[in-house]
Amino acid sequence: FLSAATSASEFIRQAGALAEAKQSSAAAKATASVLAEKHAKLISDARAAGKTDGVEIAQPSVDGEQQGLLGKLQGLDGAEFDRALIEAYVFVHQRAIALYRGYAETPDSLGKFAAATSPQITTDYSKVAEMAAMSGAEAAEPQKPAVAN
Repeated sequence: FLSAATSASEFIRQAGALAEAKQSSAAAKATASVLAEKHAKLISDARAAGKTDGVEIAQPSVDGEQQGLLGKLQGLDGAEFDRALIEAYVFVHQRAIALYRGYAETPDSLGKFAAATSPQITTDYSKVAEMAAMSGAEAAEPQKPAVAN
């Protein structure tokens, strides 16, 4: 859980840095900045909860799929970048919601962290889903996991 949760947050942090550097809209930059700040804190909080449980990771890193999304974003500018960024946020938040909901039932510090953080991830997803709808991108309602992690 710790590795996957921090991976999602690290992706959002790195995507936010790209949005700041790219010729994206003011709205996309503002959203990316807020999300990047929130997820930088989530990384710190998740690592602290993991440490309490005796679970540590050296440094958060994006997974292969997220690295591919970052690579795609690096090759885009302007409106194309903004749309791809929103689609990436939708995708990563959908996965994060399932991950956090699945782990929230675990009775350790990471489970408590997941339970406490899940509403924030869902709220952030709702905001990016609204942005996706305005841009014409798809954003399905995230599904609850069939089996808890």
